[in-house]
Amino acid sequence: MGVAYCVKTMSEHGVTEIQSMGWSMIPTLTLGVSVMRLFRFLLILAVGSMLPAPTGSLFAAQGGGTTTVERPVISADETAANIGQECTVEFVVKSSRLFDDKSICFLNSKPDHRDKGNFTAVIFRETLAQFEANSIADPASEFLDKKIRVSGRITERRGEPQIVVEIPTQIVVVPTEEVPTNDGQVR
Repeated sequence: MGVAYCVKTMSEHGVTEIQSMGWSMIPTLTLGVSVMRLFRFLLILAVGSMLPAPTGSLFAAQGGGTTTVERPVISADETAANIGQECTVEFVVKSSRLFDDKSICFLNSKPDHRDKGNFTAVIFRETLAQFEANSIADPASEFLDKKIRVSGRITERRGEPQIVVEIPTQIVVVPTEEVPTNDGQVR
């Protein structure tokens, strides 16, 4: 879900216009080719930084390869201070619920979703269908008691932080550390 931008240069009038879907055109004076290239680069950079990176990374193509820029990983307790930011939130799912009509699913960081400081990963119907196509019919039971990382923009609903999951790859299960004991068992 992004915003499409179009940059038009009208050299005969000496005016450059920027048009985005649903926004009016903003005229600016043409200051030269190098300034326009810089402006276009900054515009692309700004638009690119607004796009979601569902896996917790922002990928930028560079000369045929890719460079990965990691988002900050924060705990559920830090989310209230990061409203509006793109982050990856790591937490153990302490409670969860999938509504019977499969219209919405909640993954909560606290045992009671009403607890102060609860962080919630919200999954709506369209995304639940994508999970089901990936063999996860019930994300509520699939992720319960597991440590996960959820990437996206932190928003606020009813005074509590949340991330709305739009594609399944926004959620990654964090592998538990297997520590061998003295008798060779894994705990």
